[in-house]
Amino acid sequence: MATTAELEPDDRQSLLDAGFSEILLKPCGLAELQRVLALVQPDRPDACVLDDRAALTTTGDATTMRALRLLLREELALLHQELDALSRDHTGFSERLHRLRSSCGFCGAATLSTQTVLLQRQLLLRGATPVALARFRKALLATLQALDS
Repeated sequence: MATTAELEPDDRQSLLDAGFSEILLKPCGLAELQRVLALVQPDRPDACVLDDRAALTTTGDATTMRALRLLLREELALLHQELDALSRDHTGFSERLHRLRSSCGFCGAATLSTQTVLLQRQLLLRGATPVALARFRKALLATLQALDS
């Protein structure tokens, strides 16, 4: 994450090209700072990989939540295998990430959903950077581990 008090359009692109995923304009409010930190620090100790309450609210009951999480687990295992090849196909990757965001919402996978949004944004701007892919892969693996336990 980059921080700056002044940002020209060309400067923004230069920062994004350098690998920054977010740019925080100063001065900023606490809410904006917390939003940006949540996006760029997915592996904080207090980050919730799977939110049961959110998933139960969305699905309605524990049986449906468990069934959807089994499907998500299969989807993530396949995505993990295909990630490197898929990252070179911007259109296919973008479509896959769009579907994944929906699955994450139903299953309460907030951390992975956040990283999916960031990766989608990067794909639109300039393609998936190695840093963005690594961050996404880390969230994907953490979610797989949480689904297995």
